[in-house]
Amino acid sequence: MDDYIIPKSIRQPSRPSKEDARALAVQHATILQHRKDLEAQILSSLIYLSTFPPNTTVASQPNPADAREFRNHIRLFQPSDYDDLIAERNVNDLCGYALCPRENRKTGRGGEWTLAPDAGGIVRRKEVEMWCTQKCKRRALYVKVQLSETAAWERAGIPDIEICLYEEPSTSAPETEEDATARKMSEMKLEDGRQTMRDSARLALERGEVGSLQPGAKTAVGVMLQEHVVESAPPTGVFEDDDGDHMMVEGYRSKIEDNPNLMK
Repeated sequence: MDDYIIPKSIRQPSRPSKEDARALAVQHATILQHRKDLEAQILSSLIYLSTFPPNTTVASQPNPADAREFRNHIRLFQPSDYDDLIAERNVNDLCGYALCPRENRKTGRGGEWTLAPDAGGIVRRKEVEMWCTQKCKRRALYVKVQLSETAAWERAGIPDIEICLYEEPSTSAPETEEDATARKMSEMKLEDGRQTMRDSARLALERGEVGSLQPGAKTAVGVMLQEHVVESAPPTGVFEDDDGDHMMVEGYRSKIEDNPNLMK
């Protein structure tokens, strides 16, 4: 019995030392602090880009320094952060594209939908008011499709994260096959959203919401009412009952009517 050895499977695990527990706690605290620092950095970049760019240039040919700074600030953004940036710029009456110094469009009062021929017809009003033109919308969404849904602290240590800007088509040289393929790939992820917008617009038309597409617009609908007068003769002989059949109950004739004393 003195030589009995307790098997490893039923041995009590050794408790970690105070030094190990402290090292583990410090490691977790460092990770949490790193995440908070990255979140603060993204928030700071969002606030800074909400009034961008510092140099007044056209969006098709941005200042090289502004373009480089914009790519550095946005490299760790998630698509949701980018949407917040667009909303903040609209609050500041700026186009949603961060390299455009122009104001966003104002369509005035009206319903949820509006008519925008350059945007494809009937679209949501808030979609039109995000940008100054559809060209800036294309530039902004070209950047958005490159952003990752992965958390920023999981991508912070990757040095080769690079955001490319939309390359404006050259007016002198025709579009090559490679450029056309790249352009179609960038627009592929946006097709589902466009189809949803078209379906919603079609549904709005079916519901008769055309009058809300433009402020103050009303749709006149001609209606002609026709009255058809139908004369019907009153029924005859329906209430006649000379034989007293109304007093019959399952083939038996009641005698209450013949004997008035029973009704007292």
